Amino acid sequence: MNEIDFEECLKDSPVYRNQLRQATNHIDMLEDRLEQMSKSCNAVINIGKTFVQEFQKFLKSIYDVRELFASDEVTFKSLAKFGEYLSEIQALFSSLFEQTSNSVLRTLTRMLKEDIRKVKDQGKLFERLSSDYDIALQKNADASKTK
Repeated sequence: MNEIDFEECLKDSPVYRNQLRQATNHIDMLEDRLEQMSKSCNAVINIGKTFVQEFQKFLKSIYDVRELFASDEVTFKSLAKFGEYLSEIQALFSSLFEQTSNSVLRTLTRMLKEDIRKVKDQGKLFERLSSDYDIALQKNADASKTK
């Protein structure tokens, strides 16, 4: 997206109107893509939480099997070590999904609800003021013709 030329803005020229229309379209596309990204991120987090829960069940089953080999020191220690490694992996997954939720999803939500909304509100305000200005200009032009 190109910058909007301030000089063209002051003139309210057709070039400026075109730039403004392009910027508005760009904001709309950005909003759509951020919403898609937010939905996908939320789905990943929910699937991740399910994954972590199932992974915990898997870990519990490993520890349960390990107890059956209490008399076999090599197998017992091997299963214990395997469980420890998987437990570390599970903790990393939990942290990943938590951080994704706290940073990425929260930031996307804030952008959609606050930042994009502010830009759109300013665009609506500009359109309203511009329309009021055009009406006032038209009235003044009509008034001078009748005098």
